[in-house]
Amino acid sequence: MKKEKQAPEASGRPSSLTVALAGNPNVGKSTLFNSLTGAHAHTGNWAGKTVGLECGSLREQRDVMLVDIPGTYSLYSHSEEEKIARDFICFGGADLTVVVCDACALCQNLNLVIQILETGRRLVVAVNLMDEARRRGVTVDTEALSRELGVTVVGTVAHDKKTLLSLTDALCSPPESSYSISYPEAIESVVEDLSSIILKYEHSPRFSRWLALRLIDSDAEMRESILEYLDADEAGACEILSATSSAREELRTKEISGEKYRDVIAETIVREADRIAACVIREENPRKSGTDKILDRIFTGRLTAYPVMLLLLALVFFATLSLANYPSSWLSAFFAYTEGLLFELFTLLSFPDWLTELLLFGLYRTLGQVIAVMLPPMLIFFPLFALLEDSGYLPRVAYNLDRPFCCAGACGKQALTMCMGFGCNAVGIVGARIIDSGRERTLAILTNSLVPCNGRLPMLLTLISAFYIFLTGGAPSFSLALTLTLLVLVSVFATFFATFILSRTLFHGEKSSFTIELPPYRRPRIFSVIFRSITDKCGAILLRAVAVAAPIGVVIWVLANVNIGGESIISHVAAALDPIGKTFGLDGPILLAFILGIPANEIVIPILLLIYSAGTSVGGELNNFSIAASLAASGWTPITAVCTTVFALFHWPCSTSLITVYKETKSVRLTLIAFAVPTVIGLSLCFLIALAAKIFI
Repeated sequence: MKKEKQAPEASGRPSSLTVALAGNPNVGKSTLFNSLTGAHAHTGNWAGKTVGLECGSLREQRDVMLVDIPGTYSLYSHSEEEKIARDFICFGGADLTVVVCDACALCQNLNLVIQILETGRRLVVAVNLMDEARRRGVTVDTEALSRELGVTVVGTVAHDKKTLLSLTDALCSPPESSYSISYPEAIESVVEDLSSIILKYEHSPRFSRWLALRLIDSDAEMRESILEYLDADEAGACEILSATSSAREELRTKEISGEKYRDVIAETIVREADRIAACVIREENPRKSGTDKILDRIFTGRLTAYPVMLLLLALVFFATLSLANYPSSWLSAFFAYTEGLLFELFTLLSFPDWLTELLLFGLYRTLGQVIAVMLPPMLIFFPLFALLEDSGYLPRVAYNLDRPFCCAGACGKQALTMCMGFGCNAVGIVGARIIDSGRERTLAILTNSLVPCNGRLPMLLTLISAFYIFLTGGAPSFSLALTLTLLVLVSVFATFFATFILSRTLFHGEKSSFTIELPPYRRPRIFSVIFRSITDKCGAILLRAVAVAAPIGVVIWVLANVNIGGESIISHVAAALDPIGKTFGLDGPILLAFILGIPANEIVIPILLLIYSAGTSVGGELNNFSIAASLAASGWTPITAVCTTVFALFHWPCSTSLITVYKETKSVRLTLIAFAVPTVIGLSLCFLIALAAKIFI
């Protein structure tokens, strides 16, 4: 008998009902998941956001586990994320599948609904975005759709919990649908013969029929998944494969094989979806086209797309730079004040001097600097970036970058993974699963760390601000934001360059094409987006930085206060690295800070300040002005500042990204290449800048 596969567990315990949440990309699936479970899955108005399984229990019914699976258009999967979705729906042990549809694009979404209905799995349809459909003059008759499909159909608005009560009720006792779709007689005949053999190993006639349909299709990976699911012995597997070969041969005699077979299946499903949609959808004075077309002319137009993209990025950076300095000063003043109070407390408790200095000047001061330097830019940048994402603008960025990536010898989907990398390179690396081609997926993984992630952006903001203050003595201006925008643009061009070189050397091959779905523009849920970006992104990043910074602060204090030959260990290490650093326009402490910052980029600047201060002297109010003064006092020149900024943009990935590369590729060689690509580019640029400075200055 077939082998049962276990569904994921929520909170470490089994659930009495496991519900798969499926649907096309851009239908509000993750938002619906968050509303139903109270979880905080990363939502975004574009394809490719969910590339794994997110689990959570329903708020009202804790024994019901909801599993948010990757968005997919079809069970006839191609990319890694579509295979994850297909395998969980068909073989993952879900008791029920909820298919989320977009009320404004129901006809397209019905293709997936029909395919899942064919499997015989229990199903509930959630027609989401009903409010947006009403605004666009679209009405969906959910009762008529329920009659057509023979399943429960519920209209929902994902962010409005009142509309979700009917959906949660429907999960308790969904009816079994008797819906079926008929293919041409030639196909039905061979499917019936093959499914009768599969029935020996699978008790469901409807699922046996679906398995027969899929076995006849020449999909080697799907064949392996089916045989593993059926768990047939060697004789049984041979019988199934022999019957499959006979079915294919019979269809070949009737000129229905290979691509023709897949086309017939797809065309039949599409016609059925069109028929059902015509029965249940009514459009009255649609109001979609006007505004969306005007916005698309601006955001994706041949002459306006790139200037508008750069302008929006510059405005986000300017808002971040101009506003972040004030809370940075307040936080550093707060930590300086509390440090004094803690010093008095430790003195009162008669703590040994070495322990007081270790805890205050090593651990506490490092934590204070990490929070004061990194938190304010994140609190401003990430909500602004999330609002652009939620509005549907980021898919337009990917669309605009499709052609350059194709010219570089890669797939346009790499633009999507690169955009994910601006949030976190590890997420962008995992996001490469959306790319079908193994070669192009590898290219996306190896080059993702060339774009600055959420750990490097605050570091770049701090370095550029300090550099401008160092040169001009003034506060951040819009020219500073343009500088950071230029650096981001340089990182994008470096991604094109590295992809071009790799695709023509180590990973040459034919490039593939893809179709990107541009979702409709949506009004961002401002307060929800801001709250989640602060609690999820900023909170998670800050906790990671603090967890890494605390032990690093202790290590740096020890290295700075343990002497060998009259000098501290940290001085010896920095001096040993200094000749190497000078070659690239840097110095020993800068290289040491980047090496110690491998666990998290967020802590590089605080580590650097601690190294320059020998682990004890940096204190008081910390802001861009005080950081600039500290760097100037440590011997920085404009060339040092430029080279350090370039190296902050291009250097080895953090440990999390490297571990993720290895997990995704299972290759030490590829992990080393991922380490080398940004490092070689960064050191090469720094060397050229330092060499030019020696020649011309």
